[in-house]
Amino acid sequence: MWLLRPIWSVEQANIIDICHSPLAMGTSQPATEVMVEVFKGTEYDTGLDQNKLAEIADYFRPLREKYLASGLMNTKVLGVDIETFFIRYREVCFFKPRISA
Repeated sequence: MWLLRPIWSVEQANIIDICHSPLAMGTSQPATEVMVEVFKGTEYDTGLDQNKLAEIADYFRPLREKYLASGLMNTKVLGVDIETFFIRYREVCFFKPRISA
């Protein structure tokens, strides 16, 4: 469900919060490069050049390694805890507030 949130955001508000791939996912936003490909050829096509995005990612990749080595970035934030997804999904499905007119 959380993987579909960016698509929903673009469809509803024409905006998305993303992050370049070396620092993306885990507890961060989805990767810019992935979202550019997801919307390629659609009405939401960004027109961004994947080669330029790769250059930007190349810049940030060593910083990621530096932050990991120094302890500034914890490896725990890089993964996806599927239990969090299930808890969040249940919360949205079962505890969503009802709005009456």
